[in-house]
Amino acid sequence: MSGPRHQDLAETVRAYLVGLRGGAVFLSSSDAMLLQRWLTDEVPLWLILEGLDKASEKRRAKRQRTPLSLQHAKGHVNKGMKTLERRVPAVHTLAQAAPDLELGETPESAVKAIVAFHEISWDQADQDAFRAKAEEELEPLREVLSAERFRVLVEETARDLLRQARPELCASRVWDTGKA
Repeated sequence: MSGPRHQDLAETVRAYLVGLRGGAVFLSSSDAMLLQRWLTDEVPLWLILEGLDKASEKRRAKRQRTPLSLQHAKGHVNKGMKTLERRVPAVHTLAQAAPDLELGETPESAVKAIVAFHEISWDQADQDAFRAKAEEELEPLREVLSAERFRVLVEETARDLLRQARPELCASRVWDTGKA
C-alpha cells in the first residue's frame, strides 16, 4: 500500500502518538521505518493504535523515563496480529459508551474521531494545571533525569491525566478485545 491512503494512515498514527506523549511532532527514523513496514504489511490501523495504548499503559505503571515511541508498541502489535481473526469490530458498542462523539461506522473512522477528540481536549484544557499535577506525581524522578527528559515525561503524563477522564476513548475499545 502506498499513496494518499498510506499517508493518511501514517498521519493518524503520528497524531495518536503525539496525542499520547506530546512533544516532537515527527517520528524518529526507526519509528518511521517500523510504521512503513506495518502499513506495507497491512497491519490494521486500530491494532497499531491499540499497541500504543497498551505500551502507554505499561509505561505509565512503570514510570518509564524515555519518551513513548512506536518501538514500545511493537511487541503488543506483534502479539495482536496472532489473535487478529478472533477480533470483531465494536464501534457500535463504543458509540453507546460515547454518545457525544460521531465515531462513524468503521474502526478507522472511530480512531480518527478519537484522535481529533483528544487533540481538541488538550488544546482546550488547562494544560498548566495538568502539567503541575504531572510534575507533582513525577517529583521523585526530577533528580535522576535531565531537565529535558523530565520535561518530556511531564508532558506525556499530563496528557495521560487528561485522557484518564475518558478512558473509553482509546483504540483498544474500537475492537472487541474481550474486555468489558
